Amino acid sequence: MLIAMTILFLHGGGSFSFDNLKPYVKEFVPDAERVAAIETVIKQANDDLAAFFKRINKEWSDQLVETNLNYASTREDFGKVFAVVDAQRDELQQRLLDRRFEMKDLTTPEEWQAIHETIAAERARNEKPGG
Repeated sequence: MLIAMTILFLHGGGSFSFDNLKPYVKEFVPDAERVAAIETVIKQANDDLAAFFKRINKEWSDQLVETNLNYASTREDFGKVFAVVDAQRDELQQRLLDRRFEMKDLTTPEEWQAIHETIAAERARNEKPGG
């Protein structure tokens, strides 16, 4: 059960994408070169996510299954497996933060604000019942 829930949780996160930013970037950033550069960063962020989830779903889930199958496995054995995914997650977070600042540097403060206010307003509308 632990394995199934963990893999489901990790795999479910693997469907996340930054592509939802693209229409707003195109709407609020008037410079085609900067739009193209931001779309490149979005693709890199999506590639970072995909590589992380592929690695986690393959390597880490295999290690988790193997550890779980071993009757003699201890909490420490599981801790070692979880430490691997924690380190890889930390690495991904740093890469995604780098991508965020790359995108920010390609926009003006006004463009950045307009993009994110529009996304926040749309999100709030979608979270309301009947919205």
